[in-house]
Amino acid sequence: MRFYNLSYKNKEKFIGISIDGNELKIFPNKYFNDINTFISSGKFSDNSFLEMIENEYPGYKKLKLSVLECNNNSELKIQKPYQIPEIWAVGVTYEKIKDSHEEEMRLENRIQGIYDYVYNSERPEVFFKGLNHHCVGPFDPFFIRSDSIGTIIEGELALILNSNGDIIGYTLANDVTAWDIEKENPLFLNQAKIYEGCLVIGPCVVPKKYIPNPNSLRVHCLITRNDDEVFKGTGNTAQMKRTVEELSDYLLLNNKISNGTILCTGTAIGCPYNFAVEDRDVVKIWIDEIGVIMNSAIKHNT
Repeated sequence: MRFYNLSYKNKEKFIGISIDGNELKIFPNKYFNDINTFISSGKFSDNSFLEMIENEYPGYKKLKLSVLECNNNSELKIQKPYQIPEIWAVGVTYEKIKDSHEEEMRLENRIQGIYDYVYNSERPEVFFKGLNHHCVGPFDPFFIRSDSIGTIIEGELALILNSNGDIIGYTLANDVTAWDIEKENPLFLNQAKIYEGCLVIGPCVVPKKYIPNPNSLRVHCLITRNDDEVFKGTGNTAQMKRTVEELSDYLLLNNKISNGTILCTGTAIGCPYNFAVEDRDVVKIWIDEIGVIMNSAIKHNT
């Protein structure tokens, strides 16, 4: 069961619900008008409430457009799932990404060994990714920093946490990174990671109940440039060295978070060596159990 933040003519907002991943129905506002309230209420992780919704679902009003159709519609839009209070991320959780970064650092005669160290360390790399205004929705453009010539995309599973650090659901993320800035010096990480339009979240939120094994999800990516395919790849969360529970535990160590905090779990699929996203590229990332985010890249002017 997936919950979408929908808008009609950019004015009326309501929650859409889908069980098959395509047909959209209207979630009754007698329960909740927005996903922020849904999450903060505790009902998002209440299995008895979710089972009641499943039983009622056949009677909900069906929308004329499906998930796939409303993405291209001028009136009904899928928006960023909710107003996200804070976003964190974890790096170097996949061996192939670690190896790729280390090889690139070696070839460019830069600082070596830091990605190996983090991958093999008991402590994961946890970093702040931004606030709600730093991220965009599933079909809005994301941005390339004006001072970056080597920005990459990173498709990954994202956790939705409550204020106790419990995993209550999942969504999809594109952790956009100015890799040329990060690899120049690790102390430049914040500038590489945090800026306007540096993250995509969406297209929906899925309660934990419906993804019983988050450590076995296929993550896909397709990048096109002038309608030509320039990169295609697949990863799997089964290749993640650490469990999602371990990642959330480290985030919560002596650290308070807000209801609805997002934690991106690391790059399941990313760009290869010497590849950079360019202005107007179209990036499509998807996990079948969650959905698709598809965004154009725009280069910041200043």
